[in-house]
Amino acid sequence: ITGAAQVADYVSLKNYSVCVITLQQGAWAGGTPAVTLTQSQDVAATGEKALSFDTRWTKVGAATSGTFVKTAVTSDTFNLPNVANTINKIYVRAEELDTDKGFDVLCVKVATPGGTLRSLRRSISASHYD
Repeated sequence: ITGAAQVADYVSLKNYSVCVITLQQGAWAGGTPAVTLTQSQDVAATGEKALSFDTRWTKVGAATSGTFVKTAVTSDTFNLPNVANTINKIYVRAEELDTDKGFDVLCVKVATPGGTLRSLRRSISASHYD
């Protein structure tokens, strides 16, 4: 992934109940890699607006062992920390989107990761306990 701002593909949660977003980063190269989420009414970003979230799960180390720590998010955004090999996970339940107004699509945006972002994955599931 380049150092330019990253906008992930839009993911529809129609007929799904949860999306797990995983961001893995390498050595921090500068910039302000702010992570935000948006929601829209379709994958063409119709009516796109901020998606509120207040928690992320974080661990340091690329190894599969280790414990994720619950970390508070303020103002619906957080900056990737200046720590190599950090993994962040964000869990979004479909009911957290504004489904009453037809919002069932989400997008992850990372501003200026400076070459630090190694991967950004989204996994959707019909189960809340995937």
